[in-house]
Amino acid sequence: LLAAGTSWRGGHPRPTQERTGAERTETAARTALGPVRHESERTTGAGFTQADALRELAEALKEYE
Repeated sequence: LLAAGTSWRGGHPRPTQERTGAERTETAARTALGPVRHESERTTGAGFTQADALRELAEALKEYE
């Protein structure tokens, strides 16, 4: 989802107040997944449409119901 949001920005940088959190999230994801899987997931996410992102969020929410 982070990659989707980055892609939707169309090359525009995140506002400063969002940038630090996004960088921390990116680092945590890379550490948890390892570099190869992280890159694979990032590539997949970068191609997400808004519908894809909403579907991912809905699936994640099911785990907490």
